[in-house]
Amino acid sequence: DAETMYEQTGVDGVMSARGLLQNPAFFAGHNHTPLECVEKYVNRALAYGTPTFILHHHIMYMMESLMSSIERKTFNCLSSTPAILDHLSDYYGICCSL
Repeated sequence: DAETMYEQTGVDGVMSARGLLQNPAFFAGHNHTPLECVEKYVNRALAYGTPTFILHHHIMYMMESLMSSIERKTFNCLSSTPAILDHLSDYYGICCSL
């Protein structure tokens, strides 16, 4: 899509922020964010002390296509880092620790 946009418009660049937030592994050829990518993100975010709101926000974008609407509603109600980690572990086998 970016190459087509470049050719058709002659722009100097194309922004892909939201697309890469939803799938950080896009340029590695993945159509959806692999769970390994989510696990790496969570572990790094925890190591850097990322606030719960940001952690939740990024995970929601990365896993949006994997979750049913009911699960998204449940996930959106999680308000603590331990609750988010428990959810990832229980539903996806993603193991992360504080």
